[in-house]
Amino acid sequence: MTSLSAMSEGDEEEGGGDHDAREAADRIPAADEIRAVQDDIRGVERKIEDAEKETAEVVKKIDDIEAAIAGGSRYLGMTDPEALLKRLGRKEEQLRRKEEQLRELLLKKEDRLSRIEQLRANNAPAAKKNVSDFAAALTGAVVTEDTLELVNGTFFLGNGKLGSKLFIRPCYKEMADLILSGNVQDIVVTGTPGIGKSMFGYHLLYL
Repeated sequence: MTSLSAMSEGDEEEGGGDHDAREAADRIPAADEIRAVQDDIRGVERKIEDAEKETAEVVKKIDDIEAAIAGGSRYLGMTDPEALLKRLGRKEEQLRRKEEQLRELLLKKEDRLSRIEQLRANNAPAAKKNVSDFAAALTGAVVTEDTLELVNGTFFLGNGKLGSKLFIRPCYKEMADLILSGNVQDIVVTGTPGIGKSMFGYHLLYL
């Protein structure tokens, strides 16, 4: 496997550090984002189950104490079962409030998941068309010695944030010649974020 480093660390493209932010602003919700919300939902559901179990235990203690009082006996040696009943009653109220809050949180997270899935479903066809338009326009790009520019109002990957023009850096030509020579296989292009790996990829697609 051949690893090609696009540039030295100090030779980054201007504005490269904002590359991820530009993509995030225009992207369709990713599958890992959906999985993260699903994990949150499962976490809340587990908390609800735990709260329900704890509430059931408290209710059982209350029932046992009330049965002991009705039978004229003490509950586990307690000298003041009435005070214990009050404490357990307050505990039950707290747990039921907690359950209610958790269920409200669960509804919010389920609503968020629904909106994300709907957004992904709505945007997917448009995104596919934008990428298709980009692929079609790439073959007709205007190329000079130093630049490659898309035409007909198309953008790289169909994303307006990525623009429609790239500068062909000297290293792009060198790496492309090596890749297209047929002498290497399983190539990985490495480099620091913002260094121009994606731009090189677009240039390579054109070739």
